[in-house]
Amino acid sequence: MFSRRKFVQSLAVGYLVSHTANSHAWEIPSNGSSNPALASMDYGIKRFLETHKIPGASIAIGKGRKLLYAKGFGVQQLGTKRSVKATSLFRIASVSKPITGIAISILLEKNEFKLSDKVHKILELREPKDQRWKSITVEQLLRHTAGFDREKSFDPMFHARAIASARKLPFPITHPDIIDYMLDQPLDFDPGEHYAYSNFGYCLLGRIIEKVSAKNYENYVKQAIWHPLSINDVHIAESLASLKRENEVSYHDVSNRQVTPVVATDEKSVPYPYGAWDIAAMDAHGGWLCSAPQLLRLAGECDPSAKSKLLSPKSINAMFSRSTEDGEDPVGYGLGWQVRTLGNNRINVWHFGRLAGTATMLVKRHDGFNWAALFNAEMTSGGKYICDVVDPEMHQLVDQVKRWPSIDLFKEYLT
Repeated sequence: MFSRRKFVQSLAVGYLVSHTANSHAWEIPSNGSSNPALASMDYGIKRFLETHKIPGASIAIGKGRKLLYAKGFGVQQLGTKRSVKATSLFRIASVSKPITGIAISILLEKNEFKLSDKVHKILELREPKDQRWKSITVEQLLRHTAGFDREKSFDPMFHARAIASARKLPFPITHPDIIDYMLDQPLDFDPGEHYAYSNFGYCLLGRIIEKVSAKNYENYVKQAIWHPLSINDVHIAESLASLKRENEVSYHDVSNRQVTPVVATDEKSVPYPYGAWDIAAMDAHGGWLCSAPQLLRLAGECDPSAKSKLLSPKSINAMFSRSTEDGEDPVGYGLGWQVRTLGNNRINVWHFGRLAGTATMLVKRHDGFNWAALFNAEMTSGGKYICDVVDPEMHQLVDQVKRWPSIDLFKEYLT
C-alpha cells in the first residue's frame, strides 16, 4: 500500500511524464510490471524507440542477482499489433560470445584442457597450408588474437556462397566444410601478434566444446549453463522465417533486401535476415535465441563476489582479465567479454551483437547494475548502429532512477 505522500508523488510523476512525452511515444505499447519510481525508464525507452523509428525492444535491468525491471516495448512485427513482451525471444547475435566464453571457462575449470593448448591438436585437424595454424592456442581464439582478420581477408561465417561454390557443396554448408576451407587459407597475421575481432575463432571454440564434451554445442551449453539456472526456453535460432519460435520477434531490415538463401529451402528469394546466412552455423559466435531476463540471470552468475552456480571466483576473474596485447588501452577483450578498466580495481564488462534486423547488448557495470537491451532492428532511422546510440542513454536512464524496487522479478519472467 502507498502512503498518502507516496501516492501524491506517484501522481506527480505520472502527470510530468504524460505532459512531457510527445503523444506518439505513448502510443508505443509496453508489457511488464509497472512501478511509479521507474516511470523515467519507461518514458526514456519509449522516447528512444519513437525518435529512432525502431519497431520493438525488450529491456531487463538488475543489480547483483536480482531482476528489478523487465519490459517489452513496441511491436514484434511491423503492421501488426502483436506487442513485444519482456519474455520475447530475440536473436542475440554476438552476445552469444560471452555464453561460449563461459562454457569454455567451465571446461577449463574441469581441467579438460588449458588456455595454452593448441587448437590444431585438440581438434585433430588435417595439415594446414599455413603452418602458423599449428601455433594457435585456445586463449588466442578467446581473445581474438589467433591470426584471423576479416578486415584484411574475409569472414568465412558470412562467406557460405563462395565456400559452397569453391568446394562444389550443397547448402547448407557445415562447420567441417568451413574449417576445411580455412585450412587452405593463409592467416592474416602471426598468432598472438595483435587483436582482430573474429567470428571464425569462436566457431572453432564451439568445435572444441563439442570435441571435449562429446556433445553437440547447443546441448552441452544447455546442460552446463542454462539448466543449472533453471532456464529451458533458450535455443540456437533458425534461419528461415517459417521456422521461428512462437514467442520470437520478427527482424526488420531497413533496406527491405531480398536474397537467394544459403540454407536448405524451396524458396528462391527470402528477406535478408531470413536466409542471407545460416544462423545454425553461427552457433558459438552468434546463434543463440534468448530473452532479456534470461541474459540478466546469466550475468548475475558471473560475479566473483557471489556464490555462482557456474564458475568459481577465480575462473570469473580470469574470464574478465585483460589481454597483455591491450597495453595501456582502457578497453580490451577478456575470455568472451569486452572489458573497460576504470581504476581502483573497477571494471565494466559487456558485449554487443548485431545482425541485419537485430541489435543487442549485455552490460555488467562496476557498481553491480546489469542490463540487457534487445532490439528487432539493427539500425536507427538515421543509419546508425542502435547499440552505439543506446549505450550512453542506458547508463543515463539507470542513473536517473532514485529509488529502485526491492522485489526480485526473476520468478515472474524466467521461462
